[in-house]
Amino acid sequence: MKFLTKINRNYLFPLTVILTVMTVAGYLILRIIITQGAKENLLSRMYLVEQQIKNTGEIPNLHPVIEIKQTQQDSNLSPSFRKVNIWNDLEEEEETFLEYSAKIKVDGSWYIIKLRQFTFE
Repeated sequence: MKFLTKINRNYLFPLTVILTVMTVAGYLILRIIITQGAKENLLSRMYLVEQQIKNTGEIPNLHPVIEIKQTQQDSNLSPSFRKVNIWNDLEEEEETFLEYSAKIKVDGSWYIIKLRQFTFE
């Protein structure tokens, strides 16, 4: 029985280390994949919003997911992704969103568009 106990001890530490490393690596890889998918989704929605403004002239606003402001002049806003926290009154907590902000020019008018998508908890 002592021989079996010694073998188990020899394998227990490396197995624990390997499982810990694989769990952390799997979490990080999954997080990167989900974030990239969310970014692609936001970029495709930006195209759809831009097309809707060009075709119909309507400015869709669906707070907090879509926020569009018309401005008179060109701003120095460069397209960017960032994480923002927005207060949810129904659940009485802050929720984390991935936000894509950009400016576009449609028919001589400048628009600042902010598109947001929930991030996973």
